Amino acid sequence: MGTTGSSVEPWVHWWVLDPLWVESVLESVWLMGYIPLIAWPLYAEQKMNALMLSEDAKVALTPKPNKNGLICRDEIAKIVKCLMGSEEGKSVRNRMLELKEAAKRVLCENGSSTIALFEVADSINHPLLSTS
Repeated sequence: MGTTGSSVEPWVHWWVLDPLWVESVLESVWLMGYIPLIAWPLYAEQKMNALMLSEDAKVALTPKPNKNGLICRDEIAKIVKCLMGSEEGKSVRNRMLELKEAAKRVLCENGSSTIALFEVADSINHPLLSTS
């Protein structure tokens, strides 16, 4: 995680450089819902995660590698500046807030995830897991 150290809006001060493990993405949405991601895939499924987060979910920006396949500091600086001061960065932050609120809704007492978990427990029909 980084900080800009400038005296701008509070939400601009933070960003997360994320290697895109599924757990870190979930933590970013749930715990830090207003903080945009810089998606930096390293290997395995992370390239697909980066594509999903930046193109589909629109909660991350992904730095582009140079002709040698490396991501240089200038590219990282460009992405950070974009997150801090552009309309695209504002859109990413707003989308992250929307996802955090959606996560809260599905995990609340009457949320769809909570209800589904109780339904699974009820279907097992074990006395310790039953809601009735």
